Amino acid sequence: MSASNVGSEQLKAGLEQRLVESGEKERLQDLIRAKLVESGWKDQVKAQCREVIKEKGIANITVEELLQAVVPSARENVPDEVKAKVLSRLKGFLLTNLQDLEQQPTPPL
Repeated sequence: MSASNVGSEQLKAGLEQRLVESGEKERLQDLIRAKLVESGWKDQVKAQCREVIKEKGIANITVEELLQAVVPSARENVPDEVKAKVLSRLKGFLLTNLQDLEQQPTPPL
């Protein structure tokens, strides 16, 4: 692994740690949940799950199969407004915290 990859990995780990320690990760998760419920996305996914189970029969489908059937369209149908809001919050967090982390001395390899 090159020195730049090590530095990049350390930076990523530091940002992830700050997300958790600051409580921002939990706030982002709460925001995502609220916006998905508010947009009706959660109800759409729930209805899609029910439809797949109805088609295959509850006794004939595993959780893994249900996820394989539902996850791709669920991800695709996340409203753009939700994605934009979360991305905006994340960018703000990164801008605020990235400079601090870059200025910290890196330990020798």
